[in-house]
Amino acid sequence: MREDETVLNCRILLSSYSIVGSMSKQINTAVLGLDVGTVRVGVAVSDPLLIGAYPLETIEGNLQAKLKKIVDIARERKVSTIAVGLPYGFDGEIGESAKVVQIFVDKLIVLLNKSINTPVDVVFVDERLTSKQAEHVLSGSKLRNSDRSRAADKIAAAIILETFLQSRPK
Repeated sequence: MREDETVLNCRILLSSYSIVGSMSKQINTAVLGLDVGTVRVGVAVSDPLLIGAYPLETIEGNLQAKLKKIVDIARERKVSTIAVGLPYGFDGEIGESAKVVQIFVDKLIVLLNKSINTPVDVVFVDERLTSKQAEHVLSGSKLRNSDRSRAADKIAAAIILETFLQSRPK
């Protein structure tokens, strides 16, 4: 097993943060993965069988535009759960970046409750090293730096989502 696979496979779901509903096992639902940054939000989506995680898009803009776009995607994809990467420090502590993500998630939950009729669970997933893993995936690409950053964000979201999917009980 390669080192990056080992890191990915050793990750665990750290905590269930705020639950907007109960974890449902609905058919034809999906799970979103989010990599929340200060400039962009990387988004990934699972297939309806919750087997794989796929980079979807990178959202830019002001806070409200990002939140609205995520809610629109959640509604369109019939999302039952959103797995959000939380950047813990290597010491396991929550730093300033994690606090920013928590505030973002609080605002997202409010908007989800106003906008979607079905319950959506929101959980935090340890995202340590996901950006490095995403950069490694893109290391051989010929993308320009700005395109590479956008691609890295949605790949990091897919890694976060894959971590969540693998951590679920079978």
